[in-house]
Amino acid sequence: MIRRATTAAALLFALTTAAGAASPVGRWIATEIGGQPVARGVETTLDLDLDGNVSGHGGCNRYGGTASAEGDTIRFGMMQSTRMACPAPEMHQESRFHQALFRARGWRLEADRLDLLDEAGGTVARFLRRR
Repeated sequence: MIRRATTAAALLFALTTAAGAASPVGRWIATEIGGQPVARGVETTLDLDLDGNVSGHGGCNRYGGTASAEGDTIRFGMMQSTRMACPAPEMHQESRFHQALFRARGWRLEADRLDLLDEAGGTVARFLRRR
């Protein structure tokens, strides 16, 4: 377990140092999930750190887990989440978000925009850097 965590941290660190600012590490807010804009007033966030930890707010519940990255590839591990019930827009968006994380296999960064990509290179989620 420690070895896997160390490997994930080393991979994310290598991304940050090799590519300068070109890294998925950071704090992000979703603008589009599964080809649909986020619901008005529903905030979905993604926080990635150098140690491979992932956390944020899915739209209704807080979640956390891990990710590993190498080059422009990324894989998210199983996420743990709180279990609150929310109105349909929040729950639907959160479900689409977790599906997007499961499908993500790559990433692309353009200025302050992060795209998570599926195996075919299609965008599964789009984010803006949080300030």
